[in-house]
Amino acid sequence: MKKSLLFTLSLFLATGILLADTPAPSPSSMKQNHLANEKSPYLKQHADNPVDWHPWGEEALAKAKEQDKPIFVSIGYSTCHWCHVMNRESFSNPDTAAFLNQHFIAIKVDREERPDIDQIYMTFVQSTTGHGGWPLNVFLTPDLEPFFGGTYFPPENQQGQLGFPSLIQKLAELWKNDRMKIVDHGKTIRERLQLFSVSETSETAELSSLPWQTAYQNLSDAFDAEFGGFGGSPKFPQPSNLSFLLRFHVNQIGNENQKNKALRMVSQTLHKMQDGGIHDPLAGGFHRYAVDQEWRVPHFEKMLYDQALLTVAYLETFQATKDQTLLTTANRTLDYVLNHLTSPDGGFYSAEDAESLPHKEAKTKEEGAYYIWTAEKIKETLNDGDYDIFAQAYGVEENGNVSFQNDPRGELKNQNVLYQKSSTDQLAKKFESTESEIRSSLDRSLRSLHEARQQRPHPHLDDKIIAEWNGLMISAFAKAYQITNKEHYLKSAIKAAIFLKTKMTDSKNGHLLRIYLDGPGETEAFCADYANVINGLLDLYEASFEIKWLQWAVELQETQDKLFFESEQNTYFNTAEGQADIIVRMRSSHDGATPSENSISALNLARLAALTGRTELADQAKRVVLSFQDTLESHPQSMSQLLLATDFLLNKPKQIIIASEKEDPALSSFLQAIHQRFLPRKVMMLADSAKGQKFLSQDNPFIAEIKPIDQKPTAFVCEDFVCKLPTNDLDTFQEQL
Repeated sequence: MKKSLLFTLSLFLATGILLADTPAPSPSSMKQNHLANEKSPYLKQHADNPVDWHPWGEEALAKAKEQDKPIFVSIGYSTCHWCHVMNRESFSNPDTAAFLNQHFIAIKVDREERPDIDQIYMTFVQSTTGHGGWPLNVFLTPDLEPFFGGTYFPPENQQGQLGFPSLIQKLAELWKNDRMKIVDHGKTIRERLQLFSVSETSETAELSSLPWQTAYQNLSDAFDAEFGGFGGSPKFPQPSNLSFLLRFHVNQIGNENQKNKALRMVSQTLHKMQDGGIHDPLAGGFHRYAVDQEWRVPHFEKMLYDQALLTVAYLETFQATKDQTLLTTANRTLDYVLNHLTSPDGGFYSAEDAESLPHKEAKTKEEGAYYIWTAEKIKETLNDGDYDIFAQAYGVEENGNVSFQNDPRGELKNQNVLYQKSSTDQLAKKFESTESEIRSSLDRSLRSLHEARQQRPHPHLDDKIIAEWNGLMISAFAKAYQITNKEHYLKSAIKAAIFLKTKMTDSKNGHLLRIYLDGPGETEAFCADYANVINGLLDLYEASFEIKWLQWAVELQETQDKLFFESEQNTYFNTAEGQADIIVRMRSSHDGATPSENSISALNLARLAALTGRTELADQAKRVVLSFQDTLESHPQSMSQLLLATDFLLNKPKQIIIASEKEDPALSSFLQAIHQRFLPRKVMMLADSAKGQKFLSQDNPFIAEIKPIDQKPTAFVCEDFVCKLPTNDLDTFQEQL
């Protein structure tokens, strides 16, 4: 978007006069706001605000038109730290609330319930300010066109930034005295947002591996050689980029030095993360991001999607390196999800908050209170002989280990964030002990601290069950079962899939629902929900060989295409056609905290083509990839997951078909031979002489003829269903792989 538009509005704000001609209503005259009956945990957190919040919906939008008022939309989610801060500072302030109520229609949106609304206005804010985040605060005309927005606003003017009370007064003045400029500005913004919905395909476009080399080089240039990850602080996990680099390592594109460096970048990043404060050494799991370059001081919320995507990154890198510590971290992350984010019915909850009460008598929640420690408290908790070892191992300092630079608000003063400072062998040398004795001491200390921490007030649990994120988690558990052979991982994946099928699917039309919270939500699933659930089901089929999961994936793919695929532009839109309460139907063009639904969908289509033999699905996947041609040529690392689909389409995937009864105990040896390797370009099928084989052969009669040799599990390694000689000899099979 043109910066001049934002600059013009900024001039209005800089020269505006604070309103003084209209008295605000007194707090006692305000009605209760409209969020009290909402199910969303985030909206319920604001139900007692003096701000007259409305949920996004027909009533609030109609009221803005009837009263001819601008709309103030505040978007966030229930575990968002800065949302809590702004709530305390501004939205709980009676005077600020009274002014908002008089001059604006105030709407609260849970971005996890309505990611489509969030994406539209986040795109506007990022395009005009250069950054984004939550809370996302945007001002709209009654026609829903944005004219000003930002993220967190302080309660008072500071360092050149308007405080929120001053901001809303200036915007109200603009609406009163210079409305046509705002309206014209909003219309121009709407037109520019439409550009984010336009396909980039040219008539002569062809799939190319060139973006792989560009993406590798750009990530290599941004790599932090000392601490891992990409860029400086704050530092976010970027599992999509790690997934790409891991595949670059085994691809035929780069030279040996590049491929080796790609693997080092992934391995070093994962090691630095698991050793850093971003990883919870007591309960497992990862926090959202680190505020510093070293991964030591996290932003403490824990999101389900991070656990899912990082688990897969650790599992795949273990396959590529055989580094046991990476597998241990993956297992502990899954155990965290099972212990803290799993509902009794099997669905996975969304998140745990960054804030909690520092003690049971406290009135105000604090960032990281559940996770941080004073040195004195650790001493009180541990055995006398264990403290010195633990302090050296996990970076504990008497006056705290968080610098002012990483804690400018002083919330972590004199506190310690646990991170792995010293290795076992280093500690053994320092304390003149054996590594076994050091490990025993640390295990005792970790158990004691974990038990002590569980007595603290727990962070808020967001118990929404989101289809998209559950699809990601199903995939993680399915892959973990393949690698570890731990049955309870497979059972967890299956139980979650059953939950989605029975409780988050409309029985009348087969459509997915986005949210489950004390019952199914009213919002139908978005494209990202379908894409990630389909991906999870494909992984679940390959882990369990239960054909019903592949059949459901095919059904959902057909529904997704009907609702979201635009054949003229060869792309998936985030919302179904005809969504009445949005100003533009957008498509995702970049991977964010989760991969773009177009990226996931393209790979799903390519995998389904390889599994079913339906070549039209591969053609559709190719068209989706090419609809992002300009982005892939200019900034391929921003769509690193789409590069995986490109690789799958350019290079014939291995189709590994095993003819065997599912219960044959000899089958596990063949599966283990597959899963001990990192083979990203493959699909797996079981020819079981039953309904699974019958379904697989519907579009591919070749599979109907596959049978075991000598009643033993027999492997067929194929490309485009052209197979090597079948074998039931394990050594021969491993050579073929």
